[in-house]
Amino acid sequence: MNQLHLPNYRGKDSGWWSHTVVVYNGRVYDAWTGRAGESIAEFKTNWVKHADIDFPF
Repeated sequence: MNQLHLPNYRGKDSGWWSHTVVVYNGRVYDAWTGRAGESIAEFKTNWVKHADIDFPF
């Protein structure tokens, strides 16, 4: 990635340099996923250029 910050998340430019989530039992949780969380695959598709991001999970 040539950008200094993360790409758009859920259709919005957050300007984030990092984003912290919790991964538990194959589901990802953050402030936007709600109580049920999302599958890892679903979570990754919320990012523009998600194939370029090195997700550690």
